[in-house]
Amino acid sequence: MVCPLGCVAQEEHSFQAETRQLLDIVTNSLYTDKEVFLRELISNASDSLEKLRHLQVSGAAVADPDLPLEITLDADKEKRTITITDTGVGLTRDEMVSLLGTIARSGSKAFVAEAKSTGGAAESIIGQFGVGFYSAFMVGTKVDVASTPSKPGEVPHLWSSEGAGSYTIAPLAEAEAARGVRVTIHLKDDQLEYLEASRLREVRQERRGSASETRRYTRSTRACAVCLRSRMRGAEGGVLGRRAASVQGGHPYQS
Repeated sequence: MVCPLGCVAQEEHSFQAETRQLLDIVTNSLYTDKEVFLRELISNASDSLEKLRHLQVSGAAVADPDLPLEITLDADKEKRTITITDTGVGLTRDEMVSLLGTIARSGSKAFVAEAKSTGGAAESIIGQFGVGFYSAFMVGTKVDVASTPSKPGEVPHLWSSEGAGSYTIAPLAEAEAARGVRVTIHLKDDQLEYLEASRLREVRQERRGSASETRRYTRSTRACAVCLRSRMRGAEGGVLGRRAASVQGGHPYQS
């Protein structure tokens, strides 16, 4: 496999058995509300910003402390990709293995158990449990996660998978990833509606109330873009303090 985005020293890992089961269910699901993947990923990104803000308030040193706390949503029609980027706490290489390669959240484990008992009828239970980060595979043939952790001096890495039995991780050049997480989804042929600004705008409207947003649209033959600029307010949770557990405990990308 060719290592994308200028990375080197690629390593390959197998998914945990439960994770493979979840991915198989999600990838082949007939669930109609596939836009849930955007809600899940934007929620992860929002929590990541809030955890970064919490670190700053507590006096911890973070990389690029003057970098604005924001979420951007970019659609590239030429590459047929949609990218959700946040400037939050990011993921280390070990966190990519433990959080993206395994199921850690009880809700995801319950999803797999329920899917087994119902014969894999994911469309009836995805809305009940949610599947976090893995929902990206409902609309994508491949997912790349580039990240630079917020701890100064940490090496950025690229996680990449086609949602089958394995994933790869490789270090990235410093210039390839700013602090935070960049999730790039290579869309399936029947999910190209998410490249349209109007479709992204619909989902953005649903997110109103959880973040203060501004938008921009890049008038180009290559791409359209929507920027969700999340402005942090207050010292006790503010706009994005929806999940206290993410700030005090688990990582936002824990599935």
